[in-house]
Amino acid sequence: MINSIGIKSKPDKEAAKIALKIGQYLVKKGLNVLIDCETGEFIKEERFKVTPLNKMNADLIIIVGGDGTILYTVRELPRPCPPILGINLGHVGFLAEFNANEVPDKLRNIIDGKFNLKNASLLSANMNGEKFPDALNEVFIASEPGKMTDISVYVNNAYVARVLSDGLIISTSTGSTAYALSAGGPIVTPDLDVILLVPVCPFKHTMLPMVISGNSRIILKLNKPNRRALVVIDGQYQRIINYGDILEVKKSDDRIPFIKIKDNFYDKVREKLLGGI
Repeated sequence: MINSIGIKSKPDKEAAKIALKIGQYLVKKGLNVLIDCETGEFIKEERFKVTPLNKMNADLIIIVGGDGTILYTVRELPRPCPPILGINLGHVGFLAEFNANEVPDKLRNIIDGKFNLKNASLLSANMNGEKFPDALNEVFIASEPGKMTDISVYVNNAYVARVLSDGLIISTSTGSTAYALSAGGPIVTPDLDVILLVPVCPFKHTMLPMVISGNSRIILKLNKPNRRALVVIDGQYQRIINYGDILEVKKSDDRIPFIKIKDNFYDKVREKLLGGI
């Protein structure tokens, strides 16, 4: 049974206005509503409890915004992560379940328990044993501006390739429709337990996109002492990687449960990526 719902909105007036209406609707239905501190700066409603994201132990979390807002929020929420419902206000909104104009009808179904949960895999990354935040979409090793990365790639201790490129994307199935797709990777249905390795602008095809088992352990090392690169998690968290550092990426033990009202993956691909053809 759903008793409490957390709400996180993109930090702007439009998103906060929608979040306020959602919260007021939920309160009328007898539910406890929590909003995060950033959203609370835009919304002044005494019936909502302002709660930091990392302490938001609600029965489900509603995120109003684009994919970037969803990626940020799931990284900050406590583990195990509560079920996530995304409401799209962004350009693509591939991680969201529906758009803002569909809210009233869809919320009634969710409150009544008429939904399914689909668990999304995460990638766990660490450098020299120091753990980074998990990635829902991808771990990206980016070159310095105007430079080429020179990376050795190993999978399960087997040498794969020396990649000369603008960078290398290590993607989940969920992330296959994000940056990995732009770099020439395949679209992968989210139910497949796989990891994608997608080079960005590789020199002389030193590596082609690969799909490997989701249970694989990937090791990356820089080959040139005078070069460094940038590790980027889901386009947001960043760390420098230097020569001699060892970056390890594998599937995380955690999952992100997304609320699904219908299995609409192919509808999303057609409408959001293929122009509705």
